[in-house]
Amino acid sequence: MQELSRSKLYEIEKVADFRELVERSAKLYGDKTAFIYKNNPKDTTYITHSFNEFKDDIQNLGTSLIDLGLSKKRTSIIAPNRYEWCVSYLAVTTSGGIVVPLDKSLPDNEIISSIIRSEVEAVIFDKKYLDVFEKLKLNTECKLKYFICMDNVQNEVDIFSFENLKNKGKLLRENGDNRYSEVEIDRTGMTVMLFTSGTTSISKIVMLSQANICANIYSTGCIAKVTSEDTFLSFLPLHHTYESTTTFLYGFYSGITIAFCDGIRYIVQNLKEYKVTGFVCVPLVLETMYKKIQKGIDEKHLRIPFTILTFISNLLLKLRN
Repeated sequence: MQELSRSKLYEIEKVADFRELVERSAKLYGDKTAFIYKNNPKDTTYITHSFNEFKDDIQNLGTSLIDLGLSKKRTSIIAPNRYEWCVSYLAVTTSGGIVVPLDKSLPDNEIISSIIRSEVEAVIFDKKYLDVFEKLKLNTECKLKYFICMDNVQNEVDIFSFENLKNKGKLLRENGDNRYSEVEIDRTGMTVMLFTSGTTSISKIVMLSQANICANIYSTGCIAKVTSEDTFLSFLPLHHTYESTTTFLYGFYSGITIAFCDGIRYIVQNLKEYKVTGFVCVPLVLETMYKKIQKGIDEKHLRIPFTILTFISNLLLKLRN
């Protein structure tokens, strides 16, 4: 603990659980844009959600999940990075449930295996997974009772609409339903169940608590300063703890705007159009970007000018130090 204290660069406020996180950020940042994205890479219209709107959506969906009897139960999420993923994650965990985020790139057989092994009773999913969940309805090993689709789907039997559940939760709250606010959060109990690769072909299950993750948010804030003036691009998968903790949860804590990437091929375009000030990534992404920059320099015959500029820049840094 002493070593952590010596390495601390910034003093920040602690939050004890996800509910405190949601309440704090909505109070501090209100109508500021929390999320921005497009429905299609070629769209020119941007969709935005404020911190207040995000909080309302979490509480409304959370109320509906409680009404379905899912408090204290396990709910899985599988989808590309999108606003509804973030709402679902916090709606489940702030209404007393356990969230099970699944890798969006899993093949059907592994999705089915993960659903059965985790014993989830509900799943919130992108419409691209409709077929696999239709199969799961017939699987006798599966405990799934509720199928909630983030998108509007026509003529689907036994599929709940994400939007309809939010609206139902809003109506319940407006009519005096206080069950959401009355749920007691277990800060040290399992709140996130993760599947992670191990030394064998069978994925391992990792259990995390809200106290675990909030401690990581605090530690991140002590060494990495971001502010409400920042915009981060979210492109690493949100089901990974790295992205969900640093970009999503710590970003939400800090009041940043989170822009959802349109895909790996659109990173450069998204960095420009959203005026991104930072993003969380892995070395391979930086290496790929570096190679593309170097290729562009060579194609435009700018290698010599850039070499000279690099030499001058390095020389100035040495003189400064």
